[in-house]
Amino acid sequence: MRDALDILLSVAAPAAERRIMLEPGVSYWRAHGSAGSAGLCYEAEMPVGVHISAGRGRVETQIDGQRIAFVGPSFARFTLMEPTRCATAILAGTHWTSLGLWIAPSSDLYPLLSDERTSVPRPCPPPAGILALIGGSWSQRYRGVAHQWALRAEAYALLASSSNGEGQSFRPPAFHRREAVAAARAIIDNEYADPPTLAELARCVGVNRRYLTHDFRERYGRSIAAHIAALRLQHADDMLAAGLPVGEVAARVGLSPSHFAQAYRRRFGHPPSRRM
Repeated sequence: MRDALDILLSVAAPAAERRIMLEPGVSYWRAHGSAGSAGLCYEAEMPVGVHISAGRGRVETQIDGQRIAFVGPSFARFTLMEPTRCATAILAGTHWTSLGLWIAPSSDLYPLLSDERTSVPRPCPPPAGILALIGGSWSQRYRGVAHQWALRAEAYALLASSSNGEGQSFRPPAFHRREAVAAARAIIDNEYADPPTLAELARCVGVNRRYLTHDFRERYGRSIAAHIAALRLQHADDMLAAGLPVGEVAARVGLSPSHFAQAYRRRFGHPPSRRM
């Protein structure tokens, strides 16, 4: 029987990293890709056991008769007591990242992690440790056996963070305001092409929008919107210098060709076609 990850990897491109077995009854995966203009839809049967999921994107899942939305960085830990069918849609234009652990009932870890009360995913903002894992896969720097060990390290870091009492409720983690603004910048820096809304960003880092906008400007000298615009143009300029076509660059940084051309000219004083 194919499970959700196998089906996702078969329909999504590009996708990175297939699963590894940490120990008997425990598997981990990390994958990423782009849903494209049509989005992605798939159905799968999720097996019995503890599921620990983290990632970012704009995803809607129906499971056990309930609809669950995952928006921006999110985290969920739940236990399935019987095989459960799910239907998932990755929304059009979404650049997604997915990390996951599955602990089977046969594993020695299962009694320590299972919770019969959490039969349906309840997404919440990820704690700082998991947010860092979502933001960058340092395992991709390695090859061969070293790559497999790096993936194992990521898996155990995800397991440790999810078992430390973090991310187990709908309430955001209690970030200090200084930590919250740094976490917000990390999210934006990774998702500048498809950034969360201000409300989503504030919810992810656990402060209200007024504090977040004030503290961000005070710390970084510009507004969140200005920071996103600057990131888009800087990354776009680098891609143009590498020879990518203007239309492709505009799509990669999340702008229409006309808006991109206008913004680029204002920033650099010449049209993007002259950078190539």
